[in-house]
Amino acid sequence: MRALLHATMIGATLNNQFAVQQMIHPATTIHPSEFLMRHLLKDLNHLAAACGKSQDDCLFIIHMVLHRITTSQDQNGTCGTKWPSKQCRRDWEMQFNQAFIAPAMENLDHKLATASEMLRNDQRFSTNPLMRLLHQPVAPITKREDLNQLHSLQAIWQHRPRINVESLQQYLTQNIQQSSRGNQQEWPLALLQAFLEQEVILQLLHHLPNIIRLQQMLIDKYHRRIDAAEATSMSIQEFLEKLPQDQYLNQIQHLIGVFIDTWNQVREYIPNYVNNGGLAVPHEHCMQIMTESCSLAMLLPTRHEAGVCSTALVDFLIRAHNGFIDIYHRLQPGLPKASVINPCNASIGHLVAYHHERDLLPMILSHCDYAMEAGSNGTRLTYNLLGLQRQIKERFVQGRPKLVQKIEHLVFRQDSRDATVFQALRTKIPQESLSPAIKHQILSELRSFPDLCDCLAALDIAIGFLVNAEVEASMHIREYLHRMLKLPPDRGLRHSPKAQQYCRLNHILSLWQALAVERARRLLDNRQDPFEGVKQDFRDPINREQQHALGQSLRHINVEHLVAELYEYIVLDLKKTSNREQDVTGWSISAVLSAYIDGKDGQPVHEMEEQLSDDLVLRHAVDVWRHAVDYMQQHQARAASAHH
Repeated sequence: MRALLHATMIGATLNNQFAVQQMIHPATTIHPSEFLMRHLLKDLNHLAAACGKSQDDCLFIIHMVLHRITTSQDQNGTCGTKWPSKQCRRDWEMQFNQAFIAPAMENLDHKLATASEMLRNDQRFSTNPLMRLLHQPVAPITKREDLNQLHSLQAIWQHRPRINVESLQQYLTQNIQQSSRGNQQEWPLALLQAFLEQEVILQLLHHLPNIIRLQQMLIDKYHRRIDAAEATSMSIQEFLEKLPQDQYLNQIQHLIGVFIDTWNQVREYIPNYVNNGGLAVPHEHCMQIMTESCSLAMLLPTRHEAGVCSTALVDFLIRAHNGFIDIYHRLQPGLPKASVINPCNASIGHLVAYHHERDLLPMILSHCDYAMEAGSNGTRLTYNLLGLQRQIKERFVQGRPKLVQKIEHLVFRQDSRDATVFQALRTKIPQESLSPAIKHQILSELRSFPDLCDCLAALDIAIGFLVNAEVEASMHIREYLHRMLKLPPDRGLRHSPKAQQYCRLNHILSLWQALAVERARRLLDNRQDPFEGVKQDFRDPINREQQHALGQSLRHINVEHLVAELYEYIVLDLKKTSNREQDVTGWSISAVLSAYIDGKDGQPVHEMEEQLSDDLVLRHAVDVWRHAVDYMQQHQARAASAHH
């Protein structure tokens, strides 16, 4: 079908090259005729591989299809040429195949032999020595030939079908067509048929243990230690360049190569996997060829954004393995139920896994009969299908367990902090607020943005562990990070001597809030988004009248306190709320924020409920925070100017 399409488009370029060029997406700088000819030659190679024939034979096949089209009474292909939907187009393709392509493929060897005989008898070609060599019946070899004269030996010029999976599939298809058995359950080669239909995926299963191993190594390195934005902005190549030159680098580089190769081979099957209940992989990732220039996030197993690629790849391979094991047990009803193991414990010996070149092809070769027959064109290739099926079953399938569809996920640093985690920490370790003077001194020591982010990352790690830890509230945060969590000396709070000296575990949430808000302010100053992951539903801008009213209200409110509490609510609770079915976008900011602060026994924001208009609702949350920050910074600038 593709060969006919590309041939038609090549012909159309003779009349309207511009129109054909407009049909090519994405656009190419190559001349349309050359571009389409490359595709046509590739189509011939694919057709030759699928049919087990030479390219010359494939040209005969296309000629027969075209002849059938031109002599058919129905020039529209039995169902018209208007396709209002993709389904209509697919229906047309099926009917076109049944009307024109399938009849041409019936008794193909006989038709090709007839065509070859017609060429031999054609006076225009019969005097051509090369044509005689190609199309005369093969004469038997009765004596040792001169190696220097092999080019004149007729047998050398004959096409010999390759012994590979494609030719085996073609041979099996011919056997199915010749068989009168309609029930697959009774068809003695049903397992071999199912194996060959899925072989393009099954051959990748031997990569599954390595891919899971890579995920484990990345989880060990980055679990709760990296933000989604950092993972997305870092390329795989940049990640590798940061690793020391040692055995670990060699190992992880090899595993990443396995992941990339496997993803690039299965990505075209992922949309169908998604439609059948798989994880929702973004379409743009399915279209993208993965390289080391791609985002590191594609390797990190998560359930959202680019990380879903890694999770979906493992889930896809697990489904492929389990699906084939189910087929095997369905075809062998007397077998005991397959055992189930965790994917992390699976080795190649537990999987329907093999190496295509080293394991499967030698097995196919050992079950084929490849002979040249005197007096006929080409060679005869047959397979011992029952013997091959039996060996595939014994070597690759028999006794294999199923895998639990349980995949370990990496938790980004920001995902480890939410209102539930913070409330659990408050219950375990009663929290106290840092004084404004202490906060100011700590922030003044963290003038470097990377230093600020390092301290915040250390607090995120500590909070994640403290929820389940038994420690004294009076322990210094510095001591907990380095003595209990074994953080290296170059991490933690080392950039702020005041935080190291003063802050204890009962200050950790107050310190986190101060650093997180400061980081968000600096991101905003740098025109970056401080609210990654917050849906657009909560980003509506306020109108001019609301801006004026907000400015008047902020004169009576403790703005610094409002900015801190509203930011904490947005990143800890509102992101979680945005995943619920209930629509909360119309709820009043002042009412919701007051309830949030009361829930954690915090200090109310002075005059907020009285002054903040009920017209400012959660759909305006991000924009209200931005305006409050602008107001606070302008007020601080005026105060500093007056002081000087």
